[in-house]
Amino acid sequence: MEIKQICVLGAGIMGAGIAQCAAQAGFDVTLRDMEDRFVENGLSTIKSNLAKAVSKGKMTADDADAIMDRVTGTTDLTMAARDADLVIEAIIEVMDVKKQVFRELDAICKKRGGVCVQYIRTLHHRNGGSHKPAGQIHRHALFQSRPGDAPCGADQGIWHIR
Repeated sequence: MEIKQICVLGAGIMGAGIAQCAAQAGFDVTLRDMEDRFVENGLSTIKSNLAKAVSKGKMTADDADAIMDRVTGTTDLTMAARDADLVIEAIIEVMDVKKQVFRELDAICKKRGGVCVQYIRTLHHRNGGSHKPAGQIHRHALFQSRPGDAPCGADQGIWHIR
């Protein structure tokens, strides 16, 4: 399955960093959170990170603009996830909330096998309430690389492929 469109659930520090890394890698990204203020904060974090990279000569302003053009923010879970090839969950560490989101994703994600990645601290709860655990990849984030650091990617942590 080719991945073109990525949905990141959670626009906090981790979610914004993941969205930025994905956009820097050339993917179209939808950053989703429950409230507009969280989405705007996440987008602002990405813009700030990119501005710092430009000021340090790590990228051009045109590159930063192109990265931001690949990131869309929303509070609408259906809009964010329905066309996503990959859904990355980085929401609040409240298991009931995670389970509810995964139940909703079961009805939204592409039938052809959208993949969910779940950042959780308690691996024994890793199904997160989904009825489709075979379509998930689980990663326990031991370390979070900072956006803009090279390489920008998910190369650290423990992965559990189900």
